[in-house]
Amino acid sequence: MGQFLKLTGTYGIATAMQPMLSLLLVPLYARVLTTAEFGELAIIMTVKAFLEMVVGLQLSSSIVKIYHDYPAHQRRDALSTCFVMVIVSSAGIVGVLLLLNRLTGVAALVGIQQRDVFDMMLVSIPLSAVIAVVMGGLRAQQRAKVFVIVAVVGSVATLLAKVFFVAVLRQGVLGAIRGVAVGGLLGCVVACGFTLMGSERWGWKFSVDTLKANLRFGLPLVPTGFLNWVQESAPRYFLLWFGSEVAVGQLSLAKGLVGPVSLLLLNPIKQAWAPMVYSVRDREKQRYLIAEGTYGIVAILFSVGVVISVFRQEIVNIILSARHAGVTNLLPLFVLALVIREAVMPLGIGINLKSRTELHSLGFLVSTIVVVLSCAVLAPKYGVWGAAIAIVLSSIGMLAVYGVAVKMVFPLSLSYAKLGGIGLLWLVFFIAGEMLVGTPIWISLLSRGLLCGFFPVLIYTTGCLGPIGVRARTTFLDVFNTSDK
Repeated sequence: MGQFLKLTGTYGIATAMQPMLSLLLVPLYARVLTTAEFGELAIIMTVKAFLEMVVGLQLSSSIVKIYHDYPAHQRRDALSTCFVMVIVSSAGIVGVLLLLNRLTGVAALVGIQQRDVFDMMLVSIPLSAVIAVVMGGLRAQQRAKVFVIVAVVGSVATLLAKVFFVAVLRQGVLGAIRGVAVGGLLGCVVACGFTLMGSERWGWKFSVDTLKANLRFGLPLVPTGFLNWVQESAPRYFLLWFGSEVAVGQLSLAKGLVGPVSLLLLNPIKQAWAPMVYSVRDREKQRYLIAEGTYGIVAILFSVGVVISVFRQEIVNIILSARHAGVTNLLPLFVLALVIREAVMPLGIGINLKSRTELHSLGFLVSTIVVVLSCAVLAPKYGVWGAAIAIVLSSIGMLAVYGVAVKMVFPLSLSYAKLGGIGLLWLVFFIAGEMLVGTPIWISLLSRGLLCGFFPVLIYTTGCLGPIGVRARTTFLDVFNTSDK
C-alpha cells in the first residue's frame, strides 16, 4: 500500500496537469470561440483521436503489460521496439494523408472544411503517438519522476502555445490546433531525450519477436479502440448531420466541464494502480484490489458529481459565459454517464489478468451499438438532449457486459447493490439540491454546500468507500453493503 500511495502521489503531479490545464482553457475558449467553433474543434479532435488510434496500434497500452513478461536484460529492447514501430507507422500514414488532402481534399469527407486545419492536425499526430509510447514505457519502468517531467513540460508547453495562438493572435480553431502541434513538438523532444540518454536509455534495437509479442496483446485492443472512437464520435456526427455545429459545441462543452474532473481525480490512481495489480501474483489480493478500487472510483466520482449537479448553474456562469448557458442542464447526465463508464475500468483489469482482451471488444461493441441506435432515434428528434441520453444508455450497456464478463473469467466479491446504493444517494442528494435552489441566495448556497459536504461523509461512515478501510456498517444503509456471492 505504501508503494501504491507513493506512485499515486508522484503520478498525480503529472497527470493532474493535463486536466487542470484543460479546465483553465475552457473559460478562455468560451470567451473567444463561439459555440459553433467549439463544435468544429470537437469534430477535428474526433478525427485526430481516430488517426492516433490507427498509428499507435495500442502499443502504449500493451507495453505496460508486456514489459513485465521479459527478463530484465531484454526489457529495454521491448521498449525500443515499440518506439521505432510507432515512429515508422505514424510518419507513413500521416505522409499519405497529407498528400491525399492536397490532391483530393479528403478533409471535407470527415467534416473538416479548412484544409490548413486538417494539415496542422496531421502534423501533430506523430508527435502525440511518440509521446504516448514513451509515457507507457516510463510507467512500465516505474520511472515516476521522469514521467512527471515529460508530462508537465508537454502540458505547460501546449497550454502556453494555445493561449498564444488563440487568445493573443486570435486565430480561432486553427490557433488551437497549432497550439497542440507546438506543445506536442516540445513534449516530444523532452520525451525522446529521456529515452535516448542516460543509464536507462532505450536504444534503437528492433526485435521482430518482441514486436509480435506486443501486437499479440495490443492488436485485440485495436477493435476496442475503434469502437470507443465510434462511441465518442457518433453523438457528434449525428448532431452535425441532423442539427448544427452549435449542438455539437454544446455537447462538447458539457463534456469538457465534466470530463477533466475524472482525469484530475482518477488518472493518478490509474497510472499507478494498473502496473501494481499486474505485478501482484496472489490472485486473492488482485481480486481485493479490483473490487475495492471499483467502490472507491464510484464513490469519489459521485461525491464530486453531487457538487457539479447541485451547483451546475453557478459553474456555467463562472467558467463559461452567458451565450453558452444551454449546457447547464446537460451536466447531471454527463456526471451519470461518467461514473458508469469509469466503473468499467477496474473490471477491465480483471479481464486483462486472464489475457481475455477480446472481451473488451465485446463490451465496446454492445455499447457502440446502443449509442448508434439511440442517437439515430433520439438525436434527430431531441437534438443535444437525445445525444446525451444515448451516451448514458451506452455506458449502462458497457457496464452490464463487463459485469457479466468479469464474473465469468475472474470472479470478484463485488456488491452491485453497494454500487447502486451510492448512485441512489447521488440522485436523492441531487433532488434535494434542486429543492433548495428557490430559497434566498445565501441560504441556497450554504444549504447546498452542506448537502454536498455531507454526501462523502455519509459514504465514508457507512463503509461504502472500500479503499479507506472503513467498515462501520449501519442498519440504515446495510443493504448497500450486501456481498454479491
